[in-house]
Amino acid sequence: MYFSFLRLFCIVAVFLGMLPQYASASTAPREFTRTLWVDSATVDLTNPKCLVSITGQPVDQTLVTCFEGGKTIFPTKSTLFSQMPQYAGKPDILARLLKTQHAAGKRVYAFLDCLHWRKLGLFPNDDIFLAHPDLAARNLYGGCGLPADGKYASPLNPTVKQALVSLILEMHSRYPSLDGMVLQCRLAPHSLTGYSDSDRLEYIRAKHIDPIDIEFQGTIGSSFQPARDFVAWRMDRMQDLVKTLSDAWRSGGSKSIVATTGYVDWSQLFWTQQSTTLEDWPDWCKAKITDEVFADLPYDSVAFLNLIHNPNTSADNTGIPQTPLEFVIPLSNEAGAIDPISEIEKVQNTPTRGITLVVSRAEDIPVALQFWTKIMPRIEPALQPYAN
Repeated sequence: MYFSFLRLFCIVAVFLGMLPQYASASTAPREFTRTLWVDSATVDLTNPKCLVSITGQPVDQTLVTCFEGGKTIFPTKSTLFSQMPQYAGKPDILARLLKTQHAAGKRVYAFLDCLHWRKLGLFPNDDIFLAHPDLAARNLYGGCGLPADGKYASPLNPTVKQALVSLILEMHSRYPSLDGMVLQCRLAPHSLTGYSDSDRLEYIRAKHIDPIDIEFQGTIGSSFQPARDFVAWRMDRMQDLVKTLSDAWRSGGSKSIVATTGYVDWSQLFWTQQSTTLEDWPDWCKAKITDEVFADLPYDSVAFLNLIHNPNTSADNTGIPQTPLEFVIPLSNEAGAIDPISEIEKVQNTPTRGITLVVSRAEDIPVALQFWTKIMPRIEPALQPYAN
């Protein structure tokens, strides 16, 4: 632990030395939202020390993973989903977190990974799709895509949609003091889906053509209409799902925020890349379905770096300036720790509502504290504020 802190302070010193213009004491600090995103599936919130450390973070809001891998943080009434095993039979940790965070003057958002019901390495003994194979999003060959991507539920399946609506209504009833909900509605990034029996039948009814008869080979960058029509139709259905879930949350009279996740460089992706995830958050924002976006940064994306540093970039083309973005920076992944400084450098000239640090390991929590207290105050003046 001592070595980790030493390394962090060394990084800070080097960074501040490289960027002396950010350290000027005469520069008035700007107001940016600070969010700590805690992945309750991998961070044990029943640990009292962990909860105290989270409460002690100098942030404006805490985002808690409440539904991931087909499991909930709370004891759900759902017949399809179940509670995360580490919280089963124990006091309601979300209720406790709400109480402690609100007492500290912080907002609390709930994160729902709506469609990724089977994640590699998470809850390895549970797979909803073994008992409900008809609910899975499937590719042309009947599979669910690459094993590393896990398995996703089909956004078109009425059972999937109803299960998610019921889950949101249950959360609204159990936790009316929640300040917001963040939906992640995306499909596997490496496999084109839409070929389950129910998906095919719905498209046949709508367009009178079976998706398996649509040719995708050689259509990259082309105007091959049947393929584009199929993808556009599926994007519309995903938007229908997001709207249904947002309406469900607001139907209880809630005036709290409804946000979504999204790849910040979505508008710069190839059409074929967009056709897999279907996470068209710029259109969701234009339709006023979502209030904010928690944006994933495109790591090592030269195209994105050119985009945000190009003063001639069209705002209408990117969607960035018009949309309140919270930039999401994970502190670790499967390979280990991530240097948050290198990530925040990517967005220092991009309009943003705030910065979100993702904690997926207990050891990430003190690193987050060091970031907020030692790094953020010095680089905050370099960030570009979002104009309301």
